[in-house]
Amino acid sequence: MVVRRAGELGVVGIAYKTPAATHPDIPALNVLSSILSSGKTSRFYRALTDKNLTLGVTAGTGYFHDPSLLNIYANLAPGATHEQVEKILIAEVDRLKAEGVTDAEVATALGKIKAATAYKRDGYFSIAGNLNEDIAAGDWTLYYTLDAATARVTAADVKRVANQYLDINQSVTGWFIPLAPPAEPAAEPKK
Repeated sequence: MVVRRAGELGVVGIAYKTPAATHPDIPALNVLSSILSSGKTSRFYRALTDKNLTLGVTAGTGYFHDPSLLNIYANLAPGATHEQVEKILIAEVDRLKAEGVTDAEVATALGKIKAATAYKRDGYFSIAGNLNEDIAAGDWTLYYTLDAATARVTAADVKRVANQYLDINQSVTGWFIPLAPPAEPAAEPKK
């Protein structure tokens, strides 16, 4: 799918089908998303952002009562092409599926997720908001069980969910192609 509108930066987006938030594979999918896109040690950062092809890449799994998506969004750097970035995104996913991830990558991702969770729970309003999200997802006990399940994720779990859910034949890819805004009409000279 291609969207052409006025804008500044091009974007490549890829969406893969994932299960509901209560599914036992969600913790491994969250770790997978972190390994792909969280920080300067992430695979997408090293393959794209560090090479000045993107300004940043995000990946994340939806957290809903119903099945959702793992969305990847790459914001193109000036001079990079959509084709080039899409090809590298898919190649990195395929490499992860074939080779798996390291225990060190999993440990780094778990640390980032644990820190983000602690930050999201700072204060009564945040705690209530997160608990409400878990209720909306279908199980209030996710508030504490998801942390324990995430801590148990292994490199083998990440490879397994990557191979199960990141199927290019069951995905949707979209491009945002920015168009220059129309030129302003020249002002008529005053008489």
